[in-house]
Amino acid sequence: MSTELSLNTEDFRSQSREHVIRFLYQCEREKIFYFNPASFEDYALNFAIDPSVVDLMDPLIKGVFSHLKDIDEVISESSRNWSLSRMSSTDRCIIRLAAYELLYSDVPKKVVINEAIDLAKSYGSNHSGKFVNGILDHISRRKNQAS
Repeated sequence: MSTELSLNTEDFRSQSREHVIRFLYQCEREKIFYFNPASFEDYALNFAIDPSVVDLMDPLIKGVFSHLKDIDEVISESSRNWSLSRMSSTDRCIIRLAAYELLYSDVPKKVVINEAIDLAKSYGSNHSGKFVNGILDHISRRKNQAS
């Protein structure tokens, strides 16, 4: 029974990351670069998201927006020859979420990077998985060197 609970929790975490990416993308398209509770509530209601997933999404979205300036700076320093504006919106949103988790959470880096690569393969271009992996690997190594 605990294995079933564990699998459900992991599934909720994956779903939450996917919805966070989609929500960040929507905010970016609407030029919203701060946490907007009304937009978040509307998104959750429109997609009929399970409350357990919404609970996992909330701190991730708030975290990305509260650290956005620092996250974007780290991404810019880690992405050789690619400015943030040159990246696709989808890749940028995936990298922002993963960078937040790498820098400000205790989620294992392997989990963060693998989830981000999977999202990039699902939502990005043919090269997004490798692109996202390269930037996140660089961010992860920089964080380890600073520790």
